Amino acid sequence: MKKLARTTALAFGLAAAFLSATLLGAPAAHAQAGTSIVVSACNGETLPAGSFQYPRMAANDNHCEGGGATDPFKVVTTCGLESLTVGSFQYPRMDTTDKGCGASGGGGTPGGSNTQLQYNNSTAFGGITGATSNGTTVTFANSDLLMTGSSTGVTTFTSANAGASNFTITVPAATDTLVDLAGTQTLTNKTLTSPTLTTPALGVATGTSLAVTGALSGLIAVPINAQSSTTYTVLSSDQGKLVTTSNAGSIAITLPQAGTTGFLTGWSTTLENIGAGTATITPTTSTIDGAATAVLSTNSGAAIFSDGTNYFTFRGFQAASGAGGCSTPCSSAQTISANGAASAPSILFSGTAYTGGTGTTNFPQLLFQPGGTTAETNWNTAGTIIGMNLASGFTGLPIDIHIANGAALMSLNQYGGLTVNGLASGTLAATSTVTLSGVTTGSNADFLCLTSGGVVTLQTSACTISSLRFKKDVQFYKGDALAEIDRLTPITFRFKDGASNIDPNARSLQLGLPAENIAAVDPRMAVYENDMKTPKSYRQESVIALLVKGIQEQQREIEVLRRQVANDNAALYEARYIPQVH
Repeated sequence: MKKLARTTALAFGLAAAFLSATLLGAPAAHAQAGTSIVVSACNGETLPAGSFQYPRMAANDNHCEGGGATDPFKVVTTCGLESLTVGSFQYPRMDTTDKGCGASGGGGTPGGSNTQLQYNNSTAFGGITGATSNGTTVTFANSDLLMTGSSTGVTTFTSANAGASNFTITVPAATDTLVDLAGTQTLTNKTLTSPTLTTPALGVATGTSLAVTGALSGLIAVPINAQSSTTYTVLSSDQGKLVTTSNAGSIAITLPQAGTTGFLTGWSTTLENIGAGTATITPTTSTIDGAATAVLSTNSGAAIFSDGTNYFTFRGFQAASGAGGCSTPCSSAQTISANGAASAPSILFSGTAYTGGTGTTNFPQLLFQPGGTTAETNWNTAGTIIGMNLASGFTGLPIDIHIANGAALMSLNQYGGLTVNGLASGTLAATSTVTLSGVTTGSNADFLCLTSGGVVTLQTSACTISSLRFKKDVQFYKGDALAEIDRLTPITFRFKDGASNIDPNARSLQLGLPAENIAAVDPRMAVYENDMKTPKSYRQESVIALLVKGIQEQQREIEVLRRQVANDNAALYEARYIPQVH
């Protein structure tokens, strides 16, 4: 009982001390507002603010009803987890507004409206108008979330959502940079679904290509600039457009000089003449496909490109009749119909013949070569304008010219034989058979001759001109004709095989004189190549003249010998039959 009384008295004394300390302003060495004092010595009771329980005064003082408690008395406050030793003491909080632990500020009633986030408003609580929380998420009003930059600039986060739907922005799990609308960024490995491109510029790095997976769908609209006047000056804004011209009369199209403003390297446009009149494109100073002008007939067009100095085109003709045009090569019969005009041919090949290749690669400018034909390896390396390479076994006419459903004026057969009817003038050269119609012939005519008036005739005698009327520097032959004749070497021979010589007599054994032998005996009798050094043939009339001279010389020798024989015979007769007088 004494012990209980002593303990009770002590408890009341301590309570009085606490009350006195509270009323008189005890030191602020206790917990902050809203915390509880936890006494752990008696089964861990939690006492509300303002409550009190006496501490243990000695290690063997069993103040808990169960007895046997040996844990020291502990008081837990927000000033830390202090552990009090046996016999120590700390007064409990007596009200909810008392600020203990020696702290200053941070306490007080929350400011602003309900759910607003708090901030330090000069040591008092203040509510943030644009930041609220329901205890789980934080909500910022539009444009109320700011982020300070590396300098004085501030980034404001603004939402364009004006509807009732909720949207989610997912930040990638990587270090990255957000793309802005006004800047220039590079997108790598991104897929654009149904994008709308406004004035796009697709750039491709040098040495790379633009790869497209799958088919391209949709239309890229090409602006059309329709013109109906007889004159038009191309504008730099016609870049990428289709400019059409339509007029019954001639149309003059002026193309500003290449390289000037707006018409620099890479500038291009497309012109199409859909009218009945002919459109003539004339560049200023520059050329177009190397010429001063380019002509577009009806339903003809040209894609025009500038290289900064001149213009070049890729041209198309009127659509094929009944077929609507075709790709290259055409798989069906086509008809090109283009009207000729003054200084404007229907079809113009304005380039030069290629001369830089071999017999295999030096193709003609215009080549006719049916399918299945063996490739030609003997094209002229000096260039060919029109060429034909026909299939083996072709028996028709490579060329056959008629007028008004009449007889053929000229034809060329598969052997190269040329037939000309009604040849009036001009030069005719051929290495094969030439048939001339309308030339007067005699019986057994073997010689084709050209008269002094330029008329071709056939006659039975050679065409050699022998009249002194056509000769000068006439002299008698001076030389040893018999000696020259004796040096001539008659030979027998056959001509070498050659497809160009179709005369059947050329294959037979013949007798003749070689031109080289004739030239060695007397160069005046030989006929030479253009170098005037290489013997080609000989003048038969010269050989005949030499033979005549030889016969004459031989005849004179015969006459001398005849007189000599006569004199010798007379002398013998006289010696035998006439007595000699001594």
